[in-house]
Amino acid sequence: MAENFRTKMPDLQRAKQFIPFQSLKGFEDALKQKEIEIFIKKEPTEEKENYINNQLNTIKKGEKITVTYFCSGEYVSCSGILRKVDYCLKTITVDQTTIKIDDLWDLN
Repeated sequence: MAENFRTKMPDLQRAKQFIPFQSLKGFEDALKQKEIEIFIKKEPTEEKENYINNQLNTIKKGEKITVTYFCSGEYVSCSGILRKVDYCLKTITVDQTTIKIDDLWDLN
């Protein structure tokens, strides 16, 4: 009878067979995107609206301000120089960022 002699596979090679692999490329990144918490825009109280309107009336072009506003499902804060307040379009421009006045949450 013919004998079948096989050499034993080294442990290192054997372990490589069981290393996890990504069968779906980009799937893990897509899951991380879904994990990002999305907030619902808060409706400001009348006091909050009055406070923001008073702040808008007192600040001047060229002043350094800090703004918190709602953007793409989250609240974002940014600091910079006030470039423009446009009451017709209801926007303010801080550095290069244009923000809707309705999206403002805090203004310092």
